[in-house]
Amino acid sequence: MKIEQFEMERTQSLYEHAVDYNLAESGVSPLSVNDLVSAETLAELAAMPLCYPEGMGSELLRERIALFYDNATADNIVVTNGGSEANYIALQALLEPGDRVACMIPNYLQTWGLARAYSERTDAFHLVESRGGDSARWALDLDSLAAAVSPATGMITVTNPNNPSGAVLDEAELEALVEAARRADAWLVFDEIYRGTEHLGPVRQGDRHLGVVEGVRHAGAAYRLDGGPGARHPANDALPRLHHSHPQLACRSPGAHRHGAHQARRDSRPQQVDRAVAASASGGMGG
Repeated sequence: MKIEQFEMERTQSLYEHAVDYNLAESGVSPLSVNDLVSAETLAELAAMPLCYPEGMGSELLRERIALFYDNATADNIVVTNGGSEANYIALQALLEPGDRVACMIPNYLQTWGLARAYSERTDAFHLVESRGGDSARWALDLDSLAAAVSPATGMITVTNPNNPSGAVLDEAELEALVEAARRADAWLVFDEIYRGTEHLGPVRQGDRHLGVVEGVRHAGAAYRLDGGPGARHPANDALPRLHHSHPQLACRSPGAHRHGAHQARRDSRPQQVDRAVAASASGGMGG
């Protein structure tokens, strides 16, 4: 299999640590470990033995990640080495021969490149500039979504908040994505890498909708803090397939079948995440 070179990441890999000002970086100024944990916790971390960890992530870490979602438990969480690995495993495990993938554009193009290698075809749907009065936002182009999703579509990939525009999908747009996935019987994959950085209130996550709409296959959501693990929250029938693609993942979790049932709750996120977001916001954009 030939996977095309990811030109942006290749350029960053070669030059991002060799420049004084990195204009290609979309993250915030990095924090130190001391910014995130107490001295007591840091001492515990320093005493941790360097052995093989639990394949799905530690029970405590998965329990903390589950706090982002109503009704979720550690059994609904798979921890990976960054959000990119989570996306890689999801596409590798869930796409079937002949499947097409509908990808949101503009975007971080990892899933676009992987879909071009793993699927029969990739079809773009777009965010477009929408103006109302004195305000403007990037909005979901419903016509392009309808054109991109067909009975042959096996997966729809969404990044919310969007990278690079920062756009946050509204309620009607999320409903449109759910309905499109239901019509095609397609996996709906949400990438939430920038969740927590929104300025106008918490993101309305797709998980809220998937808990009330039957017939939607929801592969999950990936998010991360730079330097930390990626986390994927898969629907339960996706877990055995992810297990086959990542042999160290312990497979199945109980509960609802073929759709997620978890609504994001900003007020339930762990205290350390709130501290990280606040410190990053005060530090400004970095490279």
